[in-house]
Amino acid sequence: MKASLSSILEPTDDGIIEQLSRKSHREAEERLLYAMLETAIEDYQKYVTATNKKGREFFEQAEAWFFETDSGAEFSFDDLCDYLQLNACYVRKGLLAWKAQKLSISTIDPAHQELTTRRATNDRRIVDNLRQPPPAWRN
Repeated sequence: MKASLSSILEPTDDGIIEQLSRKSHREAEERLLYAMLETAIEDYQKYVTATNKKGREFFEQAEAWFFETDSGAEFSFDDLCDYLQLNACYVRKGLLAWKAQKLSISTIDPAHQELTTRRATNDRRIVDNLRQPPPAWRN
């Protein structure tokens, strides 16, 4: 077995070294591109409800990068997805659905939110009272 492997895998063979080198470069490129994607998603999610100027800028930059389709930029979202074999439209739909849900939750009227919290607290008290044995009427 060793004899046959040594004839196939010659350590001084430039072809094998080149293949291994290409593989490690590809893996490094993929890690870098995944890190770029992760950072953009984090900014998109973290700053979607930002009210300060810097936070809004981070969100707007991330959103512009995700939804720009005619970009000739070298690191466009579409090119990144192609390289990583991701469906760009699917990711965009997921981001839009997440944003809609996040904004609908964060724009609830505070008075309504307080009322809902009070109702939940009262419901918990009612349930807790039902779990307790009734007080003895007479000894």
